[in-house]
Amino acid sequence: MKRTRAGGCYPPGGSYATAFREAIMSGHSTNPSSVCPDCGGPKYRYARYCNRCKGKGDRNPRYGKGHSEGTREKIRQAALQRARKPRRQKAPSTTKQAGREFAVRWFPLPELCERCKAAPPCDRHHVDGNPCNNHPSNVQFLCRRCHQETDGRIEMLRRMNAARRAATHCQRGHPREPGKCCRVCQRAAEQRSRAKKRALARRLLAAEAPLFGPIE
Repeated sequence: MKRTRAGGCYPPGGSYATAFREAIMSGHSTNPSSVCPDCGGPKYRYARYCNRCKGKGDRNPRYGKGHSEGTREKIRQAALQRARKPRRQKAPSTTKQAGREFAVRWFPLPELCERCKAAPPCDRHHVDGNPCNNHPSNVQFLCRRCHQETDGRIEMLRRMNAARRAATHCQRGHPREPGKCCRVCQRAAEQRSRAKKRALARRLLAAEAPLFGPIE
């Protein structure tokens, strides 16, 4: 048990109010000279405040005063020498899809495209071509057409269409007229479609399922 200056006893960790109640129960004096005017707890009768309240606010001799430059430097050096627990760093985006999703979450779209200044943007373009690099200086807000022109996709589609129109044979090697579809491949696709429909009809008939709903 710990004895207070007011004469009361309270267990370690108890409050001043607890000590004050113990002082009252033990029959010690509780006149105003032994009561702290701030918290109402017990105090030494010749002291103005209790030990807890005597350093509050402007009662503290260093209240409102800052540290000197030398003291600040000592605090700074002690903080640098103190061992710190390493912070858990979030792993950067390792896949292209994860990088694109990160850009969608963290970069809201402005009102106009940064390139044409006419259409509202809908894409976040990575300038260096690396979707995992989501630094603000590496992200542009472009509309769909400006994004495709910047990436070179429109030019690639133009070259593919020009090569397809100028080709004299299809991808399977059948001769065809330039600028037109391959008739052989078209007939083969039609035959496959009709064969699928006939197979479906045979399965429905084998299961005795009606081809059409009931007619009322």
